[in-house]
Order: sequence, then C-alpha cells, then structure tokens
Amino acid sequence: MFNKLVTDVISNVYNGKDFLYPVSENDLGGLAILISNCTFGGKELLHNMQFASIDPSIWLGDFLDKYWNKMSYVTAAPNFNLLIVESGKIVIKPHGILSENFETDEDINTFFNNPKNKKLAIYTITKWADLALMKTWYSLRYANLTEKSEIRGNYIDTILEV
Repeated sequence: MFNKLVTDVISNVYNGKDFLYPVSENDLGGLAILISNCTFGGKELLHNMQFASIDPSIWLGDFLDKYWNKMSYVTAAPNFNLLIVESGKIVIKPHGILSENFETDEDINTFFNNPKNKKLAIYTITKWADLALMKTWYSLRYANLTEKSEIRGNYIDTILEV
C-alpha cells in the first residue's frame, strides 16, 4: 500500500504544500504557516483605500491566544489534499477553501465554538478596516473537515452536559 506513496513522493508528485499541518500542544508549527499566510492575505483588496487590512502584528497574537486550540490544521495553499486509507488503499481526497466574513468578535467566537466546526483547516485570517464606516471585520478562509458522525457526537455531548 505504501510503495506507491513512497514512489510518488520521491518523484515529486506531492510537493508538501498542498497538505495540512497539524495544530496541537505538541506541534505548533502549523501556526507559523498561518502567520505567514495572514501576513500576505491582507494585500488582495485595495479600493482607493476604503478598505485596509490591519497588520497581523497588531491583532493576530491575541487572536491566536484565544482560538489556536480551535484550529485542527493549517494549510499552506487554498486547495489541498488529504491522503487517507480507504478500503485498504491510499487515496487522495481533495479539499477547497471556503471564505466567510465576521462583523464582530462575538460572531467569530460563535463560529469557533460551534459543534459543527470541531475540525477546521485554516488557510488565512485577515482583519479588515472599512475606513469610510470606521468599523472592522474578519475574513476567514478555511475548510471544515468535521465528519457528520463527529457533529452528532458533539451535539450529544452538548445535550448531556446540560
């Protein structure tokens, strides 16, 4: 089963950038990828300076203090693959990134604490400022890898805690 994987890696079929980096107490290396993604992620929208990205050095540290343990993975690319074992074979399961905006800190807090979002792969988080309206919001680019069985289990656990 692993012979083909070894051959594919050696022949550079997989470059490593389209896979996931875990985030856990034992390995925070994925957060370094996320910080790099966030630094470059805010440079995509500039409409006569009505919208400006806020430099991650100002806010990202506090954000990660609060939410790093809600992130299961970080991805270095907007599309990535999972190598999984299915029916005794290694298969590639491709994933794409979704984008969602959150207008308040409460909105993003609700998102990260939702039982449906227990296994998140984060690509980038950008904090934006609307200079005309003087308000900020977050733009999150992520993939939700939570399986339906995990969602059911999370809801049952939530009900039993009450």
